[in-house]
Parts: sequence; C-alpha cells; structure tokens
Amino acid sequence: MIPLKRDMVDTFDALSSFQLGTAAERDPAAEYKNSFKHREIIPLWNINTATSTYKLAKPLKLNVYYEDDMWFVENESLVITGSATSKDEAIDDFNNMVVHFYNYYYALSNDKVIGEAARLKNIFSDLFLDQ
Repeated sequence: MIPLKRDMVDTFDALSSFQLGTAAERDPAAEYKNSFKHREIIPLWNINTATSTYKLAKPLKLNVYYEDDMWFVENESLVITGSATSKDEAIDDFNNMVVHFYNYYYALSNDKVIGEAARLKNIFSDLFLDQ
C-alpha cells in the first residue's frame, strides 16, 4: 500500500476553481439555483489558534458557504467542517479542529490505525512545516 501524504490533500489551485466573467456573462441566478446562498473556495496558508500559528506545507482548499444563518468551512480531504454564526468564527473553529486532529493522530502509533484513520494520520503527519 502506498502511503498517502500531503499530495493527497484537496488543496487550493490558483489555476482552477474560479469562474470568471461578469454577472451578465455568467447568469448567477442560474448558477446558485438550488444551491447555497453563498459559496466560495479560498486557500488557507496558515492555521491560527489562540496560542499558535502553524504554517502549512501547502495551502488547503477551504469550501466556505453560508446557509440557514450559519457559516460553514470545510476541507473534504481532512474530513473537517467548522461552523459558526460568522465567517471568521467558522474559520477559527475549523483551525482549532485541524490542530486538535493533528495532535490526536500524532499521538497514535501506526499499528493502532487502519483504513481512513491511517489515511488521515499520514496526511496530518505531513501537513505542517517545521513540526
């Protein structure tokens, strides 16, 4: 089995994921029909918590959306979603969860994880620079 490292994490790619054009060219009403009220994809280069800043080996692609008076921030590869009533608080919630799960998987020995947990342990072990 090939270990899954940071190359397997869904990351931000500046060359894709962004639609271009004016509202008249793109027809936003059709794009967002049956979708979230607000949705965007942003890169995350650092994880900031109340006590530390962690530099990422490469940027994470965050899916940010607003629905039912709540903001949600997620990265599908890490299987983490942060939520709050403001966008900044949702990002903070996401950041705290990333650090929590980094510490959780770091503490586990390789013989204690299989399947999805092994995949996540490998990703988290290589997520940050200088850790």
